[in-house]
Amino acid sequence: MHGLALRELMFLWQLDQAPGSRLRRVDLATRLNVSQSTVTRLALPLEKLGFVRREADPRDARVGYVVLTKPGRQRVAEARATLERMATDIFRDRWTGKEIATLGELLGRLTASLPGDIDAVGS
Repeated sequence: MHGLALRELMFLWQLDQAPGSRLRRVDLATRLNVSQSTVTRLALPLEKLGFVRREADPRDARVGYVVLTKPGRQRVAEARATLERMATDIFRDRWTGKEIATLGELLGRLTASLPGDIDAVGS
């Protein structure tokens, strides 16, 4: 979707939901239920595309952050809009607009609070 695999979109989505649009690699790995090396492998192509960048902690050189860039935030917003349109098309004949909005809110809360196994997706 929008040139991204689902696992890449989930990666960017987690950063988009994080305070300051940045997370330590270890925290991103926990949220995605993957290893830190998987986070590094996922970040490399997204970094080349300009969607994320690396950032060092000025107080601790051992800590590295992955930061969502402006183009990355734009790509997440585009993908979110597409997913919302798709969901509307799928559920329009079955549910009211209010029910769809409630479902969207509930699913958003679910994905924000529970890690997903993105390694299983696309395997």
